[in-house]
Amino acid sequence: MSINPLTEEKLKSQREDLYASLKGFTYRDMEVPQHIWTGLVEYITTGRGVGDFLSSVINNDLKGATGQADNANLRNLPATVAWLYNNAPSSCWGYPDAYDRWQAQFQPEEEEQ
Repeated sequence: MSINPLTEEKLKSQREDLYASLKGFTYRDMEVPQHIWTGLVEYITTGRGVGDFLSSVINNDLKGATGQADNANLRNLPATVAWLYNNAPSSCWGYPDAYDRWQAQFQPEEEEQ
């Protein structure tokens, strides 16, 4: 099942809101590293693919996330999780297969032949 695509105006507004929430967000003196902001925002708004670190975080895979993290992401992992908890739709992250399921919603439905 695919979700209704957002209108360009709504998509722009949602992106702006998410970027604004990232800009001022801190958790225990940690921040979400700026170099992953675009990946987070585009994943949430359009289902765009992300790298191994973020897909592991999204799937609630601590072992994968820590193994794939660069130094900044490793130091700030709690902030990234806290930001997702406070700002991302609960259906797009936090459980195994969340990444694949969220992305599937953005794929066009195949017509039966």
